Amino acid sequence: MRVEALSRFVQISIEEHNPLLPKFLNYAKKHFQKQYHLSSSILILDDGERFKKDYLINWAYYSSMQSQEQDENNLQSSFTLESILEMSYLPIRIKITSTQSILECVRISFRMIGVESAVLSLDKPNHIAKRYLGALLSNIIISSDLSNIYLDSRNANFWAMIMNIIGNKIIHNVRLEFDYDSFKPNGKKSQPSYMTRKEQNLSEAYRILGCSHSDSFFDIRAKYLELIKKYHPDKVFGQNEEVIKAYNIKFIELKEAFDIIKSSFEIAS
Repeated sequence: MRVEALSRFVQISIEEHNPLLPKFLNYAKKHFQKQYHLSSSILILDDGERFKKDYLINWAYYSSMQSQEQDENNLQSSFTLESILEMSYLPIRIKITSTQSILECVRISFRMIGVESAVLSLDKPNHIAKRYLGALLSNIIISSDLSNIYLDSRNANFWAMIMNIIGNKIIHNVRLEFDYDSFKPNGKKSQPSYMTRKEQNLSEAYRILGCSHSDSFFDIRAKYLELIKKYHPDKVFGQNEEVIKAYNIKFIELKEAFDIIKSSFEIAS
């Protein structure tokens, strides 16, 4: 069992054979009028019953903590009870899972940011993958957000620690798949041998901004302005220090990528 605060709801994932499942379902049926049974989940929508939601979340959270104590990985959850309760105004989803099923497959890639930092990127937010990687890389983590873990590449053991995490594996019914090509020492995916370092940097800049070489400078600039507005540090003013650091790093990365592309257009003109 696990409890997590997602973007649209608080999710309680529980195995179909867990003895607590009937009790959770009875509680939902008894105390919430707006609860809907779907194929493999129960959705609770009552916004006016927050204290009942808090009780259910507390119950599920501490039950999940007891099950985690028996887990061989014994990794601390990245969601605290307080952070989850802050989101209890959202709907609650009780997700019923097959005991032997793999809940998710998370693909992990790597890239350098300048010469002093690097980032591990998850193709989708997943707190199990993040806490597993966080436990192994705690000495070099700068900050993180939902899908990225930012690392200090100046540490003497940096590459040894990075190489140590690589290897497809299953953690808590989540399969981790590593993009091996992105973990090469230069931190970038293989580029054709005929490309110069400058051309490789330009190609990487287009990738960071999510643009194509065929896009006009006007379109690239519009995309850049959209991204820096989204990741501007002022957007997270007053929030957790790690979140602020993550936005700062992303903001700098976007600016460097745009400057590289802008220079290429100026040279061409």
